[in-house]
Amino acid sequence: MAKANNLRDTFNTLWYSQQDKLFVSGFTYPSYDPVTEFSYETSWFIPLKEIPLAGKRATDYLDFIYNSFNASPSTNIEGWSYLPDVYYTWNDNERGWYYLKHIMDSRSYYPEISFVIISAIATGLMGIVPDAPLHAVATMPVYPPIL
Repeated sequence: MAKANNLRDTFNTLWYSQQDKLFVSGFTYPSYDPVTEFSYETSWFIPLKEIPLAGKRATDYLDFIYNSFNASPSTNIEGWSYLPDVYYTWNDNERGWYYLKHIMDSRSYYPEISFVIISAIATGLMGIVPDAPLHAVATMPVYPPIL
């Protein structure tokens, strides 16, 4: 646990650009300049994996992803498929529903889409949180906004 906490602290310190007020999704080569532009998956894997500490930086970064993605949405449904989990993970249920609804409405046959929908309904809308070590399951359902 100490090693994991150290990695998280290192990320939140060294992988954040004070200049751009954004998390760094990579570094250029060979100059090692930080990359903070929106870059689809590499941008949203940061909050998806819950690397940022909760707070303003994380909230601002979620806004950055939302605004950037909506300004230039992926033409590939796979690009959309991560976003419900990103926003439900951070309790941004309105945005989680926004992306989940888009995926459901797409009626895509892309192989993982059906699993994404089931997962987002179970863990996002129904709020199912398994805790295997304690042999427990918690729920915290959320309701989609009325459209």
